[in-house]
Amino acid sequence: MPIICTKLMCLGNLLMWRAAELNGVAVPALRLNQAGYTHEQPCFKMGPRKIKEFGFGYIYAGRGWVTQSGVRCTLDDGDLFLIFPGIRYAFAATNSRWKVYWANFTAAGLAQVLRRAGITPRRYVRNVGDLEAAKNLFETLIAAGEDGVARNLPLAAARIWEMLALLQAPQPRNRRSLPEPVEAARLYLDEHLHELVPVTALARRAHLSQCHFIRLFRREIGLSPRQYQINRRLLAARRLLRSGKSVKETAHALAYDDLFYFSRLFKRKTGIPPSQYAQAGVL
Repeated sequence: MPIICTKLMCLGNLLMWRAAELNGVAVPALRLNQAGYTHEQPCFKMGPRKIKEFGFGYIYAGRGWVTQSGVRCTLDDGDLFLIFPGIRYAFAATNSRWKVYWANFTAAGLAQVLRRAGITPRRYVRNVGDLEAAKNLFETLIAAGEDGVARNLPLAAARIWEMLALLQAPQPRNRRSLPEPVEAARLYLDEHLHELVPVTALARRAHLSQCHFIRLFRREIGLSPRQYQINRRLLAARRLLRSGKSVKETAHALAYDDLFYFSRLFKRKTGIPPSQYAQAGVL
């Protein structure tokens, strides 16, 4: 076991400190420079400007826009964007407060690798979907910066690669390739966001045992049926709050009878209470 661990550590150090080659593609070393988060006032703007390093921006709450290499994109909560070194860019909030996570890092030769993955200065924004997962990635980077980037280099570099993977467009997937019970359950959950559908009911509809159904759903979707349902219902909640609905109206529309539970769940998933989200997201 010690020999195996040592070999893995050596490989990790090689990938983090030096450029390696995997399947004929040069994998550059990544180094975190700094990371943090900030609350910005409505109509905040930065740029036009250029930087000498790569820069991530992640909109945790609020709306705005970003432009890079002449391509302007609107921004909403859950949007992650990448600024390329030496490319003129600008970004701004509209009439809502922003909560923005950010990170700057260096990586010689990375632009060429990203181009193969379809990430360029003209294709550089993607919605990550799971706010909590992206938040955790950035908080890891912030902690690495506070504790000393050099000491946490492998962990920080791994998290940066994870965020770059989030920017890559997924390969087109033929939904018909999903097993029929999973596809039917997914569609049913999407059509019944206004109610809490028990997993037992989904398994019964699929004519499968509950354990078998959960394993099948998780294998195909990547989430448990319950987690998938929570994410979809909270996405609907964000839309309702942005449309001007009150927290109480939103909870009621989605069959959350316990307002305290709804607020606590919303904050745990998005990082801010629904009341603050409504204030930040409604134009």
